[in-house]
Amino acid sequence: MLNILALETSTDACSVALSKNDVVTSRYEIAPREHAKRLSLMVDDLLLSNRITIREIDLIAYGIGPGSFTGLRIGASAAQALAFALKVPVFGGCTLECQALNALQSGIIEPSDYVLSLIDAKIKKIYWSLILFEDNHPVTVFGPEATTIVEFPWDQVLASLQGRHLQVVGDAADLLMQDEPVTTKVTMKFFNQARPHAKSLLKSAVLAHESDQLQDARDVNPLYLDGTSSFKKMGSAEGL
Repeated sequence: MLNILALETSTDACSVALSKNDVVTSRYEIAPREHAKRLSLMVDDLLLSNRITIREIDLIAYGIGPGSFTGLRIGASAAQALAFALKVPVFGGCTLECQALNALQSGIIEPSDYVLSLIDAKIKKIYWSLILFEDNHPVTVFGPEATTIVEFPWDQVLASLQGRHLQVVGDAADLLMQDEPVTTKVTMKFFNQARPHAKSLLKSAVLAHESDQLQDARDVNPLYLDGTSSFKKMGSAEGL
């Protein structure tokens, strides 16, 4: 069985998760601007409590984004450094899918309806994906994309629902809730408390391993929807 360590730092929430012998444990904190300080401490605490060393990890999973520019760099840099040091592969999972799956696993939403997963990109912009669950696994229908609140493509989203309800999750849910002319056209439920969680990356990481779709540490690269591509990739373990 794989020992998988997952890291998620794309929003104000910072989380780590461990799958050891198919048993999942995790740490989660709302820690705005504290990810660089908290991440390594959370990893150390998680490994210690599970009586496992970092050298026993077989796979590193991380949230690729979209999300906070600084948060994504912290998570990607940590994932890459660990993968190089341990000589193990990596898996990068979409933050918006991770957030939707966490909401499902937490019992906040139902798997039968569409999910609009949102992250506040600040300055009246949002990152979003329209997601549907297949066998309790998130599948992106549209996205991920970045848009302003006023330019959000409601017509495209509503036309995709095919009579189903819409569940809106994420820290930007309240922003769209204010669009009353749209919210009266379809049954919607809003869940502003949902956040991505590292534990929701683990299942996708296992599926990627089984289908031989893992990455080399050199290929770690956050998803910046604003067009930024300044992440400095490591070429070897010398970058640690």
